[in-house]
Amino acid sequence: MPGAGTIQPCTVAPPQAHARTIHIRLFAAKTLAIVVVLCAIVTGHTYEPGGLVDFSIESVGLMLLIVGALGRVWSAAFISGKKSKMLVCVGPYSMTRNPLYFFSFLSWVGVGLSFGALTLAFVLAIVFLVTHLHTISQEEEFLHGRFGNDWEEYVCTVPRFFPRIRSMRGTPNGSFEAVPFTRVIGESALIMLAYVGTQFIEYLHAQHVIPVYLTLP
Repeated sequence: MPGAGTIQPCTVAPPQAHARTIHIRLFAAKTLAIVVVLCAIVTGHTYEPGGLVDFSIESVGLMLLIVGALGRVWSAAFISGKKSKMLVCVGPYSMTRNPLYFFSFLSWVGVGLSFGALTLAFVLAIVFLVTHLHTISQEEEFLHGRFGNDWEEYVCTVPRFFPRIRSMRGTPNGSFEAVPFTRVIGESALIMLAYVGTQFIEYLHAQHVIPVYLTLP
């Protein structure tokens, strides 16, 4: 595996058209996710409210949201200020080439489970993968062009998306830029608020404030 930190420094950002395409795809993904969540607001689940199955599903959802939020902060601590400038391959980047996307994926699934519906979690997972995998491919194509052989060696040892925990490598020291790191912390805090929101919606369902037009497993 190539060394961490200062591998082939690069200050050139991705081509404008290339970056614009990625931003459009990510915007489309967020838009589709919002549509699914809006539908979930008027959707209930078939499990007994407060029952063992309902409790188990929502507990797993909460855990995924926590892991997703903390994982994004952890990943940002390694990449903030270095993205597209140097090849980072330690910490979470030693287990998966795209930890920020992976932990975001866990958060999306966690939102679906927090509604108490396995179907919503499945739909959000599919929406995420369909809308993000091509973006990941585009970004990796750019990185390949920037880092050449170092990137090829990195690809051979670290999986693209789902992490290989046994490949974890640390680093004795490091640095990051405060502004992008702080932004990720804010986004992660919003992820945790998602669970509060889903529980409040369930309460409004129980009080018949919000109607339920469809029930899903």
